[in-house]
Amino acid sequence: LATLSVVNNLPANALTAVQVLTVASRTMALRADGNVYAWGNYVSPVHGGYQNGGTPAYRPTLVQGLSPIKQVAIGSDYASWALGQDGTVWGWGFLNSYDAFAQGPSDNTLQFFTPVRLLTAANTPIDRVCQIEGTIYGVVMLRSDVVGGTCAANEPRSVWYTANIT
Repeated sequence: LATLSVVNNLPANALTAVQVLTVASRTMALRADGNVYAWGNYVSPVHGGYQNGGTPAYRPTLVQGLSPIKQVAIGSDYASWALGQDGTVWGWGFLNSYDAFAQGPSDNTLQFFTPVRLLTAANTPIDRVCQIEGTIYGVVMLRSDVVGGTCAANEPRSVWYTANIT
């Protein structure tokens, strides 16, 4: 007869996550508490947001300025996306090379060094988003068509996306 003992030998400061993803030389991890950590190239070693050049963050760094998050996505090597628990979408990085953020000029100049909310053409925050996926051109969103929707399985949904890909 054998006895199995399970011992948790994680250090006290170990990063635990419910989602982790990587693209090229950048990684993001989403913790169960809704906080997002990032590391690698184009990640600020100070606040986890976007950094254009300079020293990358080699250790997981808290991305500051986000509401509690339920999903993360990476677009290109330069753009990051997060879906808030409230259904809003946040983005940061070099976001306008393909009009990816749908804000400002589409001339490769718009950079957000910390997360900002994604807005509709009417300049109101996009809400009721159930799922996101990053692309090289922006972010694709699955959004509830029900005002006040909760993303329940039986709710009708539509696909929204950013970017001028024509």
